[in-house]
Amino acid sequence: MSKRKQTTRRRPEPPILAWLEEEFAKVRKNVTPLYPYDPKTNSIQLPEDIEKDLRLLVLMGNKVAAVKRVIELTGAGLRVSKDYVDNLARKQRERRRTSGSTYADHAILRFSQDKLQQLFGIVGGHRKNVD
Repeated sequence: MSKRKQTTRRRPEPPILAWLEEEFAKVRKNVTPLYPYDPKTNSIQLPEDIEKDLRLLVLMGNKVAAVKRVIELTGAGLRVSKDYVDNLARKQRERRRTSGSTYADHAILRFSQDKLQQLFGIVGGHRKNVD
């Protein structure tokens, strides 16, 4: 009996994602980003304090706000920004899995909710409507 080497094939990207990226590019604000990303490699480099704020958003379960923040700061597309935030979330889960959830995690979450409310006007995981 011969053993076949199993290879994982990556599914091709659905055409709708390319279309969404094109449509998003049409309506995206033409603003010079503070931290431009490298479109050749699709890599994003953000300062540690901003990554910390993004991790707090992810910890609160508000990935959408984190993706929007990455787009605002870098000018990257929706797909690249989402991949960046997903990567942050994955790293955070791995770090929590190896170290275990502690009281400090809960204290950080409580502190982060107050800080995020001040920074972004977010209450209960949603952006507060300001009229």
